[in-house]
Amino acid sequence: LKERGCEVYAREGKGYDLLVKRGDEVVYVEVKGRSREGEVELTEKEVKTAHNYGDRYWLVVVYDIPNDPRAYLVKNPISHLGKISFSAEDIKKRGEQL
Repeated sequence: LKERGCEVYAREGKGYDLLVKRGDEVVYVEVKGRSREGEVELTEKEVKTAHNYGDRYWLVVVYDIPNDPRAYLVKNPISHLGKISFSAEDIKKRGEQL
């Protein structure tokens, strides 16, 4: 992201992991990592934050850590998936592989 002209700040305990700025645009990113494909669940705080920020809240899920990492980006996961627990199939279907 930094190579794309973004400023990235870590924000633990705020309902998201990264605050990303590019010009006037601000995005709040929650990152979930897994050693294999499987379900991902947002905490109550993450769900509230996702609702508050809407399209500016992104979920990045990284599977197969550390062997062959694959990342998927789901923008506004609450509106797309309508729940707080997401299967690997949902993430692949609704997300964009990075």
